[in-house]
Amino acid sequence: MRPDNCVAYTLIDGLSGSESFFMEAAYESGKLPCLIIGGSAGGKLDFQNTWLYNNHETVQNKAVVTLIRFREDIRLGVLKSQNFKLSPYSLTVAQADPVRRTISSVVRNDTGELGDAISELCRHFRCDEAALEGKLRNYSFAITIDDDIYVRSISGINYETREISFYCDLDFGDELFLVENTDFVQSIERDYQQFRKNKGGVLLGGLFNDCILRRLYNQDRLGQVTCFDDVTIAGFSTFGELLGVNINQTLTALMFYRVREGDEFHDEYLDNYINKYSAFKGFFLKRKLNQINHIMMMKDRVWNTSMKSIELLSGVIETCSGKALENEELLGSINRRFKELIDSIEDSGEKGQTIGEELAKLSWNTDKIQNILREIVEITGQTNILGFNASIEAARAGQAGRGFAVIAREVKILADKTDASANGSKDSIKSLISSLDVLRIQSERIINTQKEARTNSLSLKEDIYLLAENSSAIERNITGNVSEIKQLKSNLDRMKDVIELLT
Repeated sequence: MRPDNCVAYTLIDGLSGSESFFMEAAYESGKLPCLIIGGSAGGKLDFQNTWLYNNHETVQNKAVVTLIRFREDIRLGVLKSQNFKLSPYSLTVAQADPVRRTISSVVRNDTGELGDAISELCRHFRCDEAALEGKLRNYSFAITIDDDIYVRSISGINYETREISFYCDLDFGDELFLVENTDFVQSIERDYQQFRKNKGGVLLGGLFNDCILRRLYNQDRLGQVTCFDDVTIAGFSTFGELLGVNINQTLTALMFYRVREGDEFHDEYLDNYINKYSAFKGFFLKRKLNQINHIMMMKDRVWNTSMKSIELLSGVIETCSGKALENEELLGSINRRFKELIDSIEDSGEKGQTIGEELAKLSWNTDKIQNILREIVEITGQTNILGFNASIEAARAGQAGRGFAVIAREVKILADKTDASANGSKDSIKSLISSLDVLRIQSERIINTQKEARTNSLSLKEDIYLLAENSSAIERNITGNVSEIKQLKSNLDRMKDVIELLT
């Protein structure tokens, strides 16, 4: 078997979604060291069934591989045509389901950030989601292998699940390029003219595999293609093509030439097929390497973010530790001031108690003075009566009692003055007693208030003391956490050094 005289013409059930799995297995086995070309078997446009025939029976969920070896005078050529050109914009697939052929998240190749696939496309086209599908009408997507384009067509966009579906599978690590439509007719004619160069001999015909999507999207231009008018063509309408790997919206054709001895015949594709085969086989390995590379990049970003977070956290905890220490000192100061306040309240309470006792004594003495004044008033009254009686007796005595009458009058005047003074003192004493009663009541209230303040202050003192103890415990815990975080950061630094050595 040689690449220039043998092909593995392969048709696979187009609804199985297994083209890439089959191709990867084929390269892994090494049992088909030749060109693998063909397509995905088609069916009706209701996409309900596809059928294959293996010379014995009709089968589904299978691949039929026909190994064809050609006579020495028959040479092969491979024509590949697609009307797309690469754009500079690309994304790397992050989250994908190769079985369902969907992707949901991508890595932006310009920033390395992870994003929602639909949102990233809207960001690129600068449109909202309602306009996205309209923007994509002139575009598709593709992977590249050995600088060649392999189209991956979108089959649908689900805005609820945030998934984009494709007709070819994609997996994590695939770099997905946005490709732009070019002129359908011109691209075929250009590719065919390039294919015909350096091919001597007689063109016998071609076996075409043409994607249904390609014809549907360009059905108004199909009749304008005239470059194959003089070529005998057989072919299949497929749900996708196989040319080394699975492709969409591409014409892949196997062309047959009869070549005489001495005729020059070169086919760029098959002349370099060893390199192509290596590139196809390496594509699946490259995908795995890309996956590992992106995982390492993501781990590195997570690592760097974690290190920054740890450093930030360490700084925050150190700051908190300092603040906790300051709070502890402040609480200690407040505690001391409250102790001074409580001592002052206690001293004030003792003095208030003393004042109350003195007021009680003063009230008692005032009562005694009041009693004495009452006695003075009684004596004054008696003296006044005595002076009155003396005046009566002096009048009876006549001329002889005139001197005694003077004395009686003076006694009466003295008694009146004493009575008036005693009554005035009595009123002053009553006013003093009233004031003392008010002062005693206020003093009792002040003493009671001081007692309540002392009780509340003692309770507050206990709370502040407990708060200070808790603050001290928190500060000790924070200090311990700072030490542990620093140790963790040191361990991470050592791990990073080891990883760098290993990579």
